[in-house]
Amino acid sequence: MCGSYNGITFFEMKKAVEFNNIKLKIGNALILDDISFDIDEGDIYGLIGHNGAGKTSLIRILLGLISNYSGSLKIYSDDKPTRQRTLIGSVIDSLEADGRATVKNYIHRICCMTGCGSTDFENRIIRLVGLTDEVKKPISNLSLGMKRRLLIACSMANQPKLLVLDEPFNGIDPEGMADFRLLFQQLSSEGITILITSHNIPELLKLSNKFGIMYKGHFVGEIMDYELSKIQKTKTVFSTAEPQHLVDELKKMFPQQECYADSPGEISLFDEIDSARQEELRKLSTGIRIATMSEEEILLWKMNGHKDV
Repeated sequence: MCGSYNGITFFEMKKAVEFNNIKLKIGNALILDDISFDIDEGDIYGLIGHNGAGKTSLIRILLGLISNYSGSLKIYSDDKPTRQRTLIGSVIDSLEADGRATVKNYIHRICCMTGCGSTDFENRIIRLVGLTDEVKKPISNLSLGMKRRLLIACSMANQPKLLVLDEPFNGIDPEGMADFRLLFQQLSSEGITILITSHNIPELLKLSNKFGIMYKGHFVGEIMDYELSKIQKTKTVFSTAEPQHLVDELKKMFPQQECYADSPGEISLFDEIDSARQEELRKLSTGIRIATMSEEEILLWKMNGHKDV
């Protein structure tokens, strides 16, 4: 869709997914509270948050596995998402399959179930996920990383327009990570939308063009990949021979801030502290310096509920 303003033509991105005021309550526990955001067609969207933030519950709503929620959900502009869920491929659980089946036979079976079975198509997804050398192996003989590749192959069996991947990088070695980056970027260039949840922030930074951040059932906000490099947020870095003791003291003094072991002998506090506090803390450290947060640290900062940096 396109339009114009002051003689300038602009293009409006088509929405693949629209969450509007999604709320989910289980018993007395509020799991999701007023979640609203969109995912554009062709995005590689990284949904991040600590355990318990609500990411998996939101994905299960998207996939139709949870129905007792309020609010509205649109998939490709259809407000009756049941009709559009055939356009979704997903990886949300571990592989449950007959271990005696070969990789090729299992993929053939899944493709036939979706109505997309053909030798050319099956060979294409086998090649795309890097399982060409494994096709004759029984599934029980595959490594954890190869089983993850098989799961992703199965998620593509219905030729989806939207891929939903919950922690897809578990068990994947660095070579596999690089393969999947190329695969997901290729699929995105073909107009396929990809929603990924992962705790592997460094890998998501190499892959996603947009990040949505959840915290304790709330959607804190989102940020584009190119915006991260423009953010200047400082932290205080302490050198110490007793890291655990220093962490304990910092948590007492700054209960609202995050601190963690940055590297051996160094502790980072996600804030810049005043000179008076620095003097107090010099007794516990061998050096104090102010540094700029990395892009990964900025995302971690926002994952802890901070809307602004």
